[in-house]
Amino acid sequence: MKKFFSFAAIAMLLSFVGCEKTDEFDNKLEFDPPTNEDAYTDISINDAETSLKIMSYNVCVSSSGENAWADRRAGAIEMLRQYKPDVFGMQECTLYQLEFYASELAADNYKYIAVSRDTGTEDNNGERTALWYNAKKYEVVDSGTFWLAPKSNNEFALVPSKGWDAEYLRICTWAVFREIDSAIEFAVYNTHLEYKNLSSTTRGAVAREQSLKLIIEHMKGKMRPNRAVFIIGDMNDNYENGLFECLLQEEVPFLSTRQYVIDAYNDYHNNYENLTDEQIAEYEDLLHNSYRWNSQTYHGTWMTHNENEVVANTNEISSENNYHVIDHIFGRNLKKVLSFRTIRDQTWETTGLKYISDHYPIIAEVTF
Repeated sequence: MKKFFSFAAIAMLLSFVGCEKTDEFDNKLEFDPPTNEDAYTDISINDAETSLKIMSYNVCVSSSGENAWADRRAGAIEMLRQYKPDVFGMQECTLYQLEFYASELAADNYKYIAVSRDTGTEDNNGERTALWYNAKKYEVVDSGTFWLAPKSNNEFALVPSKGWDAEYLRICTWAVFREIDSAIEFAVYNTHLEYKNLSSTTRGAVAREQSLKLIIEHMKGKMRPNRAVFIIGDMNDNYENGLFECLLQEEVPFLSTRQYVIDAYNDYHNNYENLTDEQIAEYEDLLHNSYRWNSQTYHGTWMTHNENEVVANTNEISSENNYHVIDHIFGRNLKKVLSFRTIRDQTWETTGLKYISDHYPIIAEVTF
């Protein structure tokens, strides 16, 4: 009988639930997994379950004119308060933006982990891959930032380093969180991969591929196989272009929360007569709670933005959308994706602006 959603992938994921660390696994690592059992208490996802609302949001560095940061920042706060993510990753967040968010969101219990990609310090104004969390619900077990650049002496780059064919310094900020009420732990890697110019599909391609493999290598050295791990961010590439094969082919594979919904949409419409009543109900809940799952996440520079040039805003599956679907939320050891949303088509009442960035935020709710 058909299993629910990404059936083969889910089966592979759950087959590793509760696995203990093995010698074979250790031999594949380039540095040892943590040995502090108190700091890295793993609870099997069979023993307990929790849900998480996780968001990725490229805030866009400051700009001038009609959509300057000073004008759109209130709308960004409004958006975050409306969707209430448990954990969210920001890209392109500079110091003065970070300080504004921290001041405004303190009352909402949000704290952050972030350093400048230019210096690795907290006081520099360079861009950050800031990782935010609701400190009332979660505590940080461990965290750090490394640069997306070749390793030196088998060590990850912990000082500013440029990698491969990248034009800019690129970083990944990560953390292991513990849910305070349940003690369930999970990890999040937030990154911003090298961009590709609209006129060149190959620009930065080596850096994007090698950076993602580097993140996986770091994850393997830090996280046990049964831990839920998320890799989120502005990946500057779409799902169909092959970049994410390294995630999908892992021994404990990652799944795309967006693709999970697309697979459900396709199965619901193409295989409806073969579905059980339970499957139909679950599909309908998922699709009802999801929104614009196949919509572009990057819409360009707003000051020259032409609505007529934007791909139609639709849930329909269309290859025309794919080029600008560049923000992603991947997870491993997930039990279910409850919803996926591209947050667009709203005028934020605080400002009257339609665009709070040149990217639309994305948010997924999952269980693990």
